[in-house]
Amino acid sequence: MRVMHPHIPTLAMSPTTSILLWAGALIVLAMIGGFVIMVFRRRALGRDEARNDAGLMEQLRGMVDRGEMTQAEFDQARRKIVERAAADRPPRDRASENARS
Repeated sequence: MRVMHPHIPTLAMSPTTSILLWAGALIVLAMIGGFVIMVFRRRALGRDEARNDAGLMEQLRGMVDRGEMTQAEFDQARRKIVERAAADRPPRDRASENARS
C-alpha cells in the first residue's frame, strides 16, 4: 500500500488539467500550421506576381508595336513595374554578394 504524504504533491493530473493541456497543444499546433500555410502561400503568390509582370510587359510591348502607346509611356510603365518588383524583393546582404563575386 502506498502512503500519501500531505506535503508532497502528486504527479497525477486531474481530467480538467489533461483537457486543458491537450487544448493548448492543439491551439499551438493550429497556429504553427497557419504560419506554415502563410509562408507557402506568400512564396506561391510571389511567383505568380512575377509571371503576371512578365505577361504585362509583353502586353505593353504589343501596345507600343501597334501604336497604342508611346515609347515614353512604355518606359514609364516599365520603370514602375521594376520599382514595384524591387520593393517586394527582400534586401540582399552585401557580404553574401561580395562572396559570390
